[in-house]
Amino acid sequence: MTTEIIILNQSAVSLAADSAATLSLQNESKVFHSLNKIFRLSLVHPVGIMIYGDATLMNVQWETIIKLYRQRLQCRNYPTLNGYVKDFFDFLVSQKYDFFPPEAQEKYIEFTSARIINDIRGCVDSKIQEESQKKELTDIQIKNNVSLVIDGFKEKTENLPDASNAITKGEVKKIYGKIINDVATDIFKNLKPFKKDINKIIDLVANYFTKDHDDNAYSGVVFAGFGEKDIYPKMVAHKIEGVINNKLSCSFDRETVISAQNPGSIHKFALGDTIATFIEGIDPKQSSIINDYIREILEKCPRSVMSMLDEELSLNNTQKQKIFQKITALSNNCYQNFINDIQQYRGEHHVLPLINMVALLPKEELAIMAETLVNITSFKQRLSMSTETVGGPIDVAIISKGDGFLWVKRKPSFDKQINTYL
Repeated sequence: MTTEIIILNQSAVSLAADSAATLSLQNESKVFHSLNKIFRLSLVHPVGIMIYGDATLMNVQWETIIKLYRQRLQCRNYPTLNGYVKDFFDFLVSQKYDFFPPEAQEKYIEFTSARIINDIRGCVDSKIQEESQKKELTDIQIKNNVSLVIDGFKEKTENLPDASNAITKGEVKKIYGKIINDVATDIFKNLKPFKKDINKIIDLVANYFTKDHDDNAYSGVVFAGFGEKDIYPKMVAHKIEGVINNKLSCSFDRETVISAQNPGSIHKFALGDTIATFIEGIDPKQSSIINDYIREILEKCPRSVMSMLDEELSLNNTQKQKIFQKITALSNNCYQNFINDIQQYRGEHHVLPLINMVALLPKEELAIMAETLVNITSFKQRLSMSTETVGGPIDVAIISKGDGFLWVKRKPSFDKQINTYL
């Protein structure tokens, strides 16, 4: 894990990141505290890029990819930031550098399929163990339980939102169906499921690659700065998982365009609870616990009231039903009003005043604010008993239309006295 932040106003955009990052090799990963995560996307134009999450894409380091792209881009520019985003994504899957050859794409399919199917197998084993405690299961009953779990996963995958990539379920099944079939057959070999269930697994895994799913197996890529025609800065963030059939498997995360109507904005990436607490005035997890507790109380309230009324009054079933419905509606309304009032207070007394101040900050102050927010997250984690996944030196950069990309603070990678060409 890591923590990174981008703050924008009408004059500039500031980027700050710690130096902790995860490097992955196949299904193994390790956290280092000396990684670069902020880069100039162009040596000439005011555009930067920031990486969070996995510091590699299918075992190729993002730093290598970005610096090769920068060499190729040279002095070329685009009217808007989105032009740089599209060109960078096209570069990722271009054949010139062959970052991700067919065998690497097949390995990605194999490892991702194994991760998904092992999750299914884990749920199957739990289901069979639960049913076996009630009675001894026959082979057919075991297979039926396998079918039930697979159907549940298939439905859950189908209900996920579509990702913003050009990959289709049909092409994944056509090109990589045998790989997925072999993985599924191997993981389920001792259960000998129905052939139709293996086909369902192939279908749901292929469908998974076309969906926007909520897991941590991705690299976050954030673009920030100005296109040639942009007067105000912009930020665009995507989550990238891999390359399939020479197409990028990715999903759109968020976008912010600064304007007269939207003069300031703050965005946190990866580990951001401490930053959210600073912005919103309450820890997000604590807020969630309070909300769940209030909802639980109000959900129990109608039945508790009806139980007391039933003891004191002689009510028929029709009267009970009417009263119960009214109390339930009142309870739901109270909860929704509570949520709305809390959100309104948080917005008026915490978020909005801070955003209004961000809109007024000079670019030098933007950089200080970004660094401070990353620093307090690192400091808080240092005081906790959990593993430190945020840490190392903090890099800070500022991008403005007039001055371009400027480093405010940057950790030294090499000694320039013995590397005079740097």
